[in-house]
Amino acid sequence: MRGSCGEARQIARYIGGDKLSSVTIAMINGWMAQMTKDGYKLKTCAKALRLLNQALKWAVAQDLITKSPCTSASRPSA
Repeated sequence: MRGSCGEARQIARYIGGDKLSSVTIAMINGWMAQMTKDGYKLKTCAKALRLLNQALKWAVAQDLITKSPCTSASRPSA
């Protein structure tokens, strides 16, 4: 995934210490709200969310988790 290093760092910074199975919709919504509060642009937040969504879809396909919380999480908005 060329060009996604910055987004990967944001994911690691905010939720990187949590197990995949413990990531919840509320946690993702809180992460998006915190990134916005920290001054990140909506486009940056959306890119990070898309990258996490791709990773969690892969985790579902590998039977590491049963469903991705990203599918129900709120998208960043103004």
